[in-house]
Amino acid sequence: MSGKLVILGATGGLGGRLAHYFHKKNYAVLAVGRNLERLSLLKSIGISGVQGEIDSPEVLEAVTKFAPDAIINAAGKSGFSRGRAQYHTANIETVENAIFLARAAKNCRLIHFSSPSVSYRAHDCFGITEDKPFSPPVSGYAWSRQQSELILSAVDDLPVTMIRLRSTYGYGAVSPLQSIRNKIIARSFLPWVRGGQVAIDLIHIDDLVEAVEAVVHVPQKTGPMVLNVAGPEALTFKRIADGIAAYERTKPKWLPVPGIALAFAGPIAEIMMLALNENREPDISAHMAGSLLYSQTLDLSKIKSAIGWSPRFGFEDVLSRKAL
Repeated sequence: MSGKLVILGATGGLGGRLAHYFHKKNYAVLAVGRNLERLSLLKSIGISGVQGEIDSPEVLEAVTKFAPDAIINAAGKSGFSRGRAQYHTANIETVENAIFLARAAKNCRLIHFSSPSVSYRAHDCFGITEDKPFSPPVSGYAWSRQQSELILSAVDDLPVTMIRLRSTYGYGAVSPLQSIRNKIIARSFLPWVRGGQVAIDLIHIDDLVEAVEAVVHVPQKTGPMVLNVAGPEALTFKRIADGIAAYERTKPKWLPVPGIALAFAGPIAEIMMLALNENREPDISAHMAGSLLYSQTLDLSKIKSAIGWSPRFGFEDVLSRKAL
């Protein structure tokens, strides 16, 4: 099956991977992004592209002329940011503009990437389903994802699919796993908390693009649908660190850290970044501290039954394929 897809944020890691994948599957792809160099690389292999902000007249004209079957919104911001204003611009306004483009394109489906941080709680949560109520947002990022989902949930004239994922990894994708890898390579200490047994759901980027294709293939009525995606199994922090260390032919260096100290370290580090007027994520952010302190795993029964998709790429398989 093939069709016509617009990919917003196609010059980012996930968007670029999606553009390459669907192009190889003989879909007609229109890549939208701000990075001219990366757009040129996509054009060099036959992928059409338009440079500009999502709300620019140039993008609107190109998208409506292209007349896509679906728009995939891979644009947005994660990680540390200086307050809610940046997240509002990058995540909430982007969603509003994506909805506008989908409506302008006529009979167009909108696929959006969200996050289980919308229901994050400071305790272990296993098998989180899509209908779990929102929690008080733990960060500006979580707040922006909640607001985006509320906006999308109110859309009743377009088929809208929200795909919730904790984090992608693979081929250098920015993720907690890549941060751990960088620390192992640098021979830095990793925090030893709760015996390293806190579990996290990650998804390899190859699994994610296959999940998106499965979503594209299944017709959807107008209105919203939320789907969890994750890898074949949750991974403990120790398993991730040991696997990456073996991959790099070394051993992880552990530093025992009391959980209470880690809980305070993340917010304090972020406050220091703000006080120093630095717009970079600290070595230990509030989000990373929560990931090390509390397990959070997703229930995949809905996407398996409604879409027929299941993840294929386990962590050890990824390491053996050198697809990290």
